[in-house]
Amino acid sequence: MNLFDDIYNKRAIKKAQDGFTAALDALGYPYRLLEGGMDDGGIMALYARELEKGASEGYFPVLLPYEPRLFELIEQNRAQGEPSEAILGGAAVFAKRLEECALSKRDNCGENPSEHPIKGFSALDRFALLFTEYTNSFRMSALMLLPTAKPWEAALFLPFGGRNECPAPREMAAMLKKWHESFGAVPAVFAGDALEIFIPRPLDETELREAAGETAAFAGRAYDGSAEALSRFVKETRNKCVWHFTWG
Repeated sequence: MNLFDDIYNKRAIKKAQDGFTAALDALGYPYRLLEGGMDDGGIMALYARELEKGASEGYFPVLLPYEPRLFELIEQNRAQGEPSEAILGGAAVFAKRLEECALSKRDNCGENPSEHPIKGFSALDRFALLFTEYTNSFRMSALMLLPTAKPWEAALFLPFGGRNECPAPREMAAMLKKWHESFGAVPAVFAGDALEIFIPRPLDETELREAAGETAAFAGRAYDGSAEALSRFVKETRNKCVWHFTWG
């Protein structure tokens, strides 16, 4: 790489940083930029520490990979409802979405949304890369502290959802609330058109059976409830603590 290329890359990275931090600033919550070479283990350890600390101090941490369209995504969803408003019952929302998926005859019945093991959050690799003309990539993301002790409200504080088959923010909050109460699940990584949910422990067989149809509803996919679909979900999801959903 020559001097010109190096200057170009630095300027491209600075421009991206400025745009990303401006969008983060617009949200109005405290955050810390995670730049450069933090590996999966370091990010997971940082997140786990903040999750424990936030539970006692009344805030909730989320990870936001670099997203050049963050301003646009924020503005699209600001009118979806205030976090203080009542949240609908999660079970009813799951049932409603499953019915809608069945009526639309979508494919991918029972497709497993849980692709990634506890070793790291894949969305940080998949979405947090800033590509320039001369370099491979530059990883950038943020750890943001939301002013709530209720993890499911993250979908409202950001806000997140409502595009393609992704649940609208209030629907998403209702479903996340049910999963948190049932499994301790928390929404950990918000990445534009993807969400990764962290579960503190692998689910047992009974919990996995309960979650099978719900994960399909959350993903906006049809689910036929057959023994084959249920068995496939249980097998592929067992021992997983990170669920990855995408609505690209």
